[in-house]
Amino acid sequence: MKLAEKASFDVGDCSRALPYAARSIDVLACIDAILHLGDRGAAFAEWHRLLTDGVVSS
Repeated sequence: MKLAEKASFDVGDCSRALPYAARSIDVLACIDAILHLGDRGAAFAEWHRLLTDGVVSS
């Protein structure tokens, strides 16, 4: 099975709520952008809402 059959990749605006169901994301990556957000706490809270148990985030 190829990666494209196992995963999807989306780009989102992490300064606002993302259009995904709670606990629906297994892996989340944010590279350097968090440093530029005005409300980092809100971004972390949103990611917490989205991520499933046993998650990977970076």
